[in-house]
Amino acid sequence: MIALSICLLSGRADWQQASVFIAMVTAAGIAFGGCMSYAKVAGYARSVSYVNAAYGLGMLAFIGGLWGGVGGCMLGLVLAGWSPWALLLVAAGVAISQQIFYYLLVKVARLRMTPPRSDDWGRSFGALALLAAICLVRREHAGLVGLTYGFMGWGFGFLVGMFIQLVGIRTGVRTNWWRVMEMIIGFFGGLALAAGILPLRETLPRLPPLRVPWLLLGAYGTLWLIVVFHIQHNFEHYGQHGLLSRGWWAGRSPKSLTRLAAVVWGLVLAAVLTAWHFWGPDSGRAAPQASLLGLAGACVLLGSLLDMGVPKGATREVNAKWFLPPYLLLAAGVLVVPPAFAAPLLPVASVRDLWMFGIPLAVALTFILAKITSSLWKEDPPYAHRRFGPGADPDRWFWKPPA
Repeated sequence: MIALSICLLSGRADWQQASVFIAMVTAAGIAFGGCMSYAKVAGYARSVSYVNAAYGLGMLAFIGGLWGGVGGCMLGLVLAGWSPWALLLVAAGVAISQQIFYYLLVKVARLRMTPPRSDDWGRSFGALALLAAICLVRREHAGLVGLTYGFMGWGFGFLVGMFIQLVGIRTGVRTNWWRVMEMIIGFFGGLALAAGILPLRETLPRLPPLRVPWLLLGAYGTLWLIVVFHIQHNFEHYGQHGLLSRGWWAGRSPKSLTRLAAVVWGLVLAAVLTAWHFWGPDSGRAAPQASLLGLAGACVLLGSLLDMGVPKGATREVNAKWFLPPYLLLAAGVLVVPPAFAAPLLPVASVRDLWMFGIPLAVALTFILAKITSSLWKEDPPYAHRRFGPGADPDRWFWKPPA
């Protein structure tokens, strides 16, 4: 959604026409950060111990920075005109770099952030380090902008989102504060990337035309694979809670339902793409509407269709009310925004200034917010964890090889 929205607001037809491929590359980069475990770190931030709260909030900001930095850099590279084959080579380098850094940081240096959970932050750090090195050696300004603004936006969003989650829980207001935190991460991450990337629309050269196979790969990677993945997740969740025992899907397994949904949605998408091939190029609104409206429709389908037949009050891990409104807003925006519209630019800080002033500011903010959150309770609330002091397990501070 972030990549597609940036393409829409750029006012550049070349970005908009290649938006499905741009979105797929960006989604792959952002999804890479999704491998990191952070629930235990959020537990540290819940502690009444100031040291543990500061550690938890600081590490969440670091995790968020890795998450957004990799995705932002990939967005910058694809908008800078890197070919699909060059991006595949970068992906291969990332696959090697992340394993090397994980081995050096976790197995050799024995640094652990979330024992006994996975320390995949080491892999994400390796990916970010390689991408930063590539951008510095190649002097790829767009990649550095995406990396920097993604790192700062996601890091700040995670820090503030966790703080608001804790304050919200303490107020006693009944809502899913974890979802609120996730929405805040995405909001600040997307806002930062838009602020950094959109000004580049005036300086970056025109993107070379993409061949049809790459556009199809982007369309199905963005509009089909992501949707089907979450449909499978929902069906599995329903199956675990016994919600597939009645209705038209009674007696069918989550896998068979997913296969059926994948086939149906794949055929619908093929029909849409075929119609667009013959009708879209002659439309003055073709570029800004092509993939953006399709993605909005796919996600609205995902957010609403699976709610049908589910009893009221049933436990759900994914609830449509949390993600349906943003997709509806995106769909409305695609229809309303004129094709030639370009978002106004705001003054933004340089990459160097962001690193020089952003990191000290984030550290100071971490200590300030930790002081507030550690005083919200008189004793550790549920799901709190400790990395230091009483109740902590010092034997798990470093990685230990199996006996």
